[in-house]
Amino acid sequence: MRRLAFLLAVLVLTVLSQIGGAVLILAWLLSRALPLEGRLRGLALLGLFAILYAIATLVVVPPLAALAGRVPLPCRAEPGRPVAAGSPLYCLLNRNYVDPRLGPLLDALAAAMDQAHPGTVTLYLDANFPFLDGMPLAPHLSHDDGRKLDLAFSSMPIPTAPIGRACCGRRSATGPSSSRDRTTRSPAPSCAG
Repeated sequence: MRRLAFLLAVLVLTVLSQIGGAVLILAWLLSRALPLEGRLRGLALLGLFAILYAIATLVVVPPLAALAGRVPLPCRAEPGRPVAAGSPLYCLLNRNYVDPRLGPLLDALAAAMDQAHPGTVTLYLDANFPFLDGMPLAPHLSHDDGRKLDLAFSSMPIPTAPIGRACCGRRSATGPSSSRDRTTRSPAPSCAG
């Protein structure tokens, strides 16, 4: 049962981050070399995984991805570059890599948005994994070549929502979805969260 759980963890981490499964296997091999038993070995495995994953994500993957023809998008907006990940998870899971030609296009779009609406930060969501053309980024079957990028479209604050709050998502952009909503103008969706 433990082996099955371990294999499932390797599979899930690989699907989510591309490198997570390999890092978990490496952490498991290293933890087996430690003179620990039971729960201590499990804690050592978790600690080793966290450390090795952080090192891989921050130090090892970016230069190797560059050799493979992918560059990371910024995780946070920087002065002169108003582009950021919609969540830190996109960067943590290595889902922020693109073909080097896509970065300047995103920068131009972000600059145009910032010029039209000062202070706007263009948020991206899923981009691509750092390696291997042909390995799709779940749930996006087309995000497998470094040339795809999801952008977050946000609307203006809704009068019924708290001041300064803007909705982001399909319903806020498309409006009512049922026939009842079309005939009786319902209030805008709540942005609670």
